[in-house]
Amino acid sequence: FYPAPWIQPSLRHQLRWQENTWYIENNPLFVTSDTLSNIYTANLMVQPLETLTLNGSFSIQTVGTVTPAEEAGPTNYMRFKGDVQTWGASADWLVYSDLTFNSSIHYTTTANFKDYAPAAMTYGSDFDQLDVTLGLKLTGLIKGAVIEPKYAFHSYHPNEDAEAGKYDAHVIW
Repeated sequence: FYPAPWIQPSLRHQLRWQENTWYIENNPLFVTSDTLSNIYTANLMVQPLETLTLNGSFSIQTVGTVTPAEEAGPTNYMRFKGDVQTWGASADWLVYSDLTFNSSIHYTTTANFKDYAPAAMTYGSDFDQLDVTLGLKLTGLIKGAVIEPKYAFHSYHPNEDAEAGKYDAHVIW
């Protein structure tokens, strides 16, 4: 269903089930875990002008991993959850026949670390991540060559109770 030729919405569901088995060398025992993930994505592409394309998306992932530790002993380790939400947007604008401006932004967040606080567990995903890219595409300056300078800003801010590794980075290439 397209409400107009220049508007293209889409919905997608991805289902993933994965079983992992670990064996201990020289031991007949093994451990198996199961991971179930559902990813739901809504996307909207709009081309209001022949030279301008805009794209926006939202995605939510629900994921849980079950291990034998969930039912073992008095501690009963909880099922691992790693639910994630991601927003994204991009734009491509053909300024001239030999010059294109492009940009994108993606923001991802997850807050699952506190889910384990009652069990005194020190695991779970809990972070905010931002990626912004701006670029140009130049053709025609040198015959047969394309020049694409880009700038990117990457930011990763985890819950400091859950993990280290906070950073902000500027990249030019």
